[in-house]
Amino acid sequence: GKDEPLRNFIERFNKEAVQVNTTDDMKKYLLERGLRPRSNFAKAVGIEKPRTLDELLQKAQSYIQYEEVEVADAIRHAR
Repeated sequence: GKDEPLRNFIERFNKEAVQVNTTDDMKKYLLERGLRPRSNFAKAVGIEKPRTLDELLQKAQSYIQYEEVEVADAIRHAR
């Protein structure tokens, strides 16, 4: 979804990807196509393109951690 956290999108993608018989290159392509346009992660992937699905998923994990720290900080500062 439009406001879906990256973690949820990646988890949903991985659940579907294991059920599809296709190459990792195709899965990487489909994952990149499914990213929210103009999101920070989509921009990072566009600037520094991962070569493999594993690289893309590792980059996603780094951004998930960053996103979650940002959310936690925002909650902490809102009090």
